[in-house]
Amino acid sequence: MINLKQINVSDSDNIKLDNVNYNFDQLIVNCGGPQGPTGSDGATGAQGVTGAQGSQGSTGTQGFQGPIGASSTTYWNNIAGDAITFSADTLVPKHTAPMEYPPVISVGFLDTDSQYNTSQALIAGQSPYQFIINRKDHFESNLRFTSSDIDGNHFDFKMSNDPLSDLDTFTLGFGVPVATSIVWYAQNHIFKSNVTGSNLMEITDSTIKYNVDTEFNRPVTIKEQLVIGNSGAGVDKLAVSSDTLGTVVFKSVNELGGTVPFGTIVSMLPSVFSDSTKFINSQTIDTVTAPDDPIQIRMGAGIGDYLGWYLCNGKVWEGIVAQSQHNVPDLNSFSYSIEDNPTSIDINSQGSVSVSNTDTHLIGGADIDMAAVFATPSTYNISGTVTTTDTTVGGGGSSTFKIKRLPQIIYLGETDCYWKDKGTNQNPPTLTFTLSDDNSGTTAISPNPTSLGSGTEAPTTEYSITFTVAAPNNHYWSSAPTFAFSAQTYPYISSITQPTAIPVDSFLSYVSLTIHISSQPAIDTPVTITVDTGSNITILPFEPG
Repeated sequence: MINLKQINVSDSDNIKLDNVNYNFDQLIVNCGGPQGPTGSDGATGAQGVTGAQGSQGSTGTQGFQGPIGASSTTYWNNIAGDAITFSADTLVPKHTAPMEYPPVISVGFLDTDSQYNTSQALIAGQSPYQFIINRKDHFESNLRFTSSDIDGNHFDFKMSNDPLSDLDTFTLGFGVPVATSIVWYAQNHIFKSNVTGSNLMEITDSTIKYNVDTEFNRPVTIKEQLVIGNSGAGVDKLAVSSDTLGTVVFKSVNELGGTVPFGTIVSMLPSVFSDSTKFINSQTIDTVTAPDDPIQIRMGAGIGDYLGWYLCNGKVWEGIVAQSQHNVPDLNSFSYSIEDNPTSIDINSQGSVSVSNTDTHLIGGADIDMAAVFATPSTYNISGTVTTTDTTVGGGGSSTFKIKRLPQIIYLGETDCYWKDKGTNQNPPTLTFTLSDDNSGTTAISPNPTSLGSGTEAPTTEYSITFTVAAPNNHYWSSAPTFAFSAQTYPYISSITQPTAIPVDSFLSYVSLTIHISSQPAIDTPVTITVDTGSNITILPFEPG
């Protein structure tokens, strides 16, 4: 009996295949018919579930040892230490023939940096460095020193850029500065300028020399002898300040005015005031450096033993260094005149000024009043007033007064004061030209005299100006006239270019003359030019039209 499985249409392909194979096996077992030909391969079934991992196998045999790597002595010479006295080895960069120079060592570069695979370029035949330590941003310093006898401290060398000042900086110092010190051992220490190469500061075993201006922002304590090198130093001279910055100069008691306080006024011997070694009585001022400023006058300033004393001239004495101003009274009937500076037309330049003071000053005591008022059972209130109003004095009867006229000077303490008065008329002066005809006939120019015009140029420039002179009505110039200056001389006019010869019957109605000015006068100046037209003008032979 053959047991066969039924194949249903609703069975899956796998079940159908299994049932077919089972039925064929049953036929073969039960002596079924002969085996048929092999059928075609069926479709590949789905991936089966992965089975469980097997147990770990035993360790295999060890492989052969690889070849020995390159020795470190390729680049470093290893000097072995002495196991008994000092066991540390010493590494020295390899330097063997035919190398001419010892190796250069660079650390801190990435393989992407240009210096990593680039040899040094010689500068003036020399290699820039023997050993370089580059610092990347994530490192605090280029080089750090520590010591086995110091716990928690180190000393760093750092190259960086300060973003606030945009300066490349080199900083060295302890990580913890408290209770530390830097000790330098050398016979000489020299700090040089990066601009000029000159020595800025020098420290030797005997001196510290500063070759630049030095500021001390804290009190300075000097426990030994103090020497101030100054060209004005001398025996028994005193160190005093010459300005508000505290610049120290040395002056004698006479130069300081002894114990004379500021503002003291005294009479001076005329012979002393007139002595050019004691007071400035003449002065030459070059305006080239400041042509647009009023001239700074020091006439009346004391010099030598009288430094700090000034004439009471009613002007404001100004200090150059201290920028101070001292308004002093006029006790000397001070008169003066200053000409305009013709080299400048600036409104603030030196103009012309003339001051005449004919008053005679008698110096008398001021009216000083004092009042003491009893205020409480035990106090007085005391007040004083000073009246310095000028008072006029008239002669009376047959009395005769004799006034001793002595220069009056005042002590201002400063040694560089000057006074100024810019005056007025800073505009350039003008030359006005007038033509006067000596011809008394009817053919004279009209009007006579007649104005030619004026000329104003840059004060320091030579220039020429041309004028035309018309013939009278119904007349013409038959010959060239000769123009000349009047009897007055004009040093700032160099010459006149006369009219050229006039052709016959040209019937010229006017002629030209050119005046050449060599320099500008200090003030407005009229210039008169003369001509005699008696033989130069002829009536026209026809009616003009």
